[in-house]
Amino acid sequence: VRAWPLRGGRLAGWSLQVPPAGAPLVVVHHFGPAIGAAAEDLLADALTPALDDRPSIVDQPLDSAGFGIGRDTLAWLSRVDEALAPLGWLDRVVPCIQWPAPDSASRWLDSLNLRRRSSGGRLGVVAGSPAGFRWAAPPCVPRPAPASGTDPRP
Repeated sequence: VRAWPLRGGRLAGWSLQVPPAGAPLVVVHHFGPAIGAAAEDLLADALTPALDDRPSIVDQPLDSAGFGIGRDTLAWLSRVDEALAPLGWLDRVVPCIQWPAPDSASRWLDSLNLRRRSSGGRLGVVAGSPAGFRWAAPPCVPRPAPASGTDPRP
């Protein structure tokens, strides 16, 4: 997308949906704040000649900070699954899970490996602390542990 607004941060991916009736729909995934109605209009204007129709724009910003695991691992895994939903449309970023040094007997390791397989191998699972989920520029590498007194979020 050549007309990407700078305010939208780094573009992570996009999809074009063309329904049998009605305007095409362009879904944009990016880091940064929502691009806003004015930027959506400008983006639609820029894409109209290529599509021969004015598209509707759906803005879906991604959270680059990610989220930590917290106390409820099952709830966290559910959030990871929700975050992975647009993965098929994201070609410029990879999802990363940072996990304490894996124990082959860990019940969570099997769950993480299942998610890695279902992502076509794109989900990176790296050893490290603190545990959490985040989007990153490829490849997925461990984040260093935060210095004491800093924000521990991944």
